Amino acid sequence: MSTLDKAFASLFEVNMGIKAGERVVVFSDTVRPDEIPSVSDADRHA
Repeated sequence: MSTLDKAFASLFEVNMGIKAGERVVVFSDTVRPDEIPSVSDADRHA
């Protein structure tokens, strides 16, 4: 397991208390280059 993998495992298991078999949904607030954000989304990112 790489150092980065260990860091993420620690983040989820220790910091967030995620247990084996549980699922996690990760959202990103980064606008991709191929996205055209709505006016309200553009305001949030300004």
